[in-house]
Amino acid sequence: MLTEWLRIIRTDPRLPVRHLPRGWPAEKAQRVCHALHERFRPGAAEVVAGLLDVVPDNVRHNGDSGETLA
Repeated sequence: MLTEWLRIIRTDPRLPVRHLPRGWPAEKAQRVCHALHERFRPGAAEVVAGLLDVVPDNVRHNGDSGETLA
């Protein structure tokens, strides 16, 4: 979600408010994006933590080649 938000922001010309059409939703969109991020962040972090726990602690990777070492 944040990746898409950043993509939008990077393409937005960031014009001063006086040059935007009436009712331009930039401020509301930013509030909604940040609210959704805060809402879903704990659950997403939990899912990621669970996925990371799947990799056994005794497996090492060769940083250069990506080869798995036992």
